[in-house]
Amino acid sequence: MSDFLDYCEDKPETIIRVKKTSNNRWKAQQREYLLEINNSILNKIEDECIRANSVETGGILIGNYSDDLKTAFISDATKQPVDSSFGSTWFFRGVVGLKRILLKKWHNDERAYYIGEWHYHPAFNTKPSKTDISQMKKISNSVEYQCKEPILLIVARNSQLCLSMRIFIFPRNHDPVEFVSL
Repeated sequence: MSDFLDYCEDKPETIIRVKKTSNNRWKAQQREYLLEINNSILNKIEDECIRANSVETGGILIGNYSDDLKTAFISDATKQPVDSSFGSTWFFRGVVGLKRILLKKWHNDERAYYIGEWHYHPAFNTKPSKTDISQMKKISNSVEYQCKEPILLIVARNSQLCLSMRIFIFPRNHDPVEFVSL
């Protein structure tokens, strides 16, 4: 299902670190969208999932786009804001502290900004829920977010405590498209 991990079957008692590749690049199926995520960002997300254990968690993805707007570069992922609420099968991302983080990222040399959302399903299901899809469609049409093609990264855990990941883009007025690893 995913290239997120090395080999879980060799160490079922532990969560395996993110698979290291040279570029961590993905391409959206049947679209011209590309995505790059640094290993350190994947490790940061993985650490948050491990910390959350049996409850959902999440945050926002921050980055920027190539000059031709076809490649998204994710340069940061936030932890769950302190006003978030969560349970074993649900998560509502809060907002406390995000405006400050985004303003700081916007004013640095790379001009990074909101690119999308990430969250963790402790039950092994990397498929976006109806709520996930509805929320991402709202974000793509929101003037407030100014992100007409938000990205959703979902991490899940299986019974051997191995993590898996799927990534989707939600183009405005179109169905979501899944990224595949290059």
